[in-house]
Amino acid sequence: MDYGAITIDTSIFESNGLKLESGLLKMLSQFKESPAKLILSDIILRELTNHITKNTETLKGRCLILHLLGLPLGSDQDNRQLLLNNMAKKAIF
Repeated sequence: MDYGAITIDTSIFESNGLKLESGLLKMLSQFKESPAKLILSDIILRELTNHITKNTETLKGRCLILHLLGLPLGSDQDNRQLLLNNMAKKAIF
């Protein structure tokens, strides 16, 4: 069966962690030279933009907290515990 277009709902992007460069979503690149076109509605593009913007702002906030606490950027368990300890020491009540 021939298809002229492919579309993907926002939930597919979300369930793949918005990772466009790897996994299932990267496999969409196989259609680059195909006559089938990838179509994303205005609603889906707006939702994706909002999700990516929100994730970026969250990441910026986390980096700022680490910077203000003088902690290295990283995500291993030691850094998380160090962050929690420093946040507890600097908490203002």
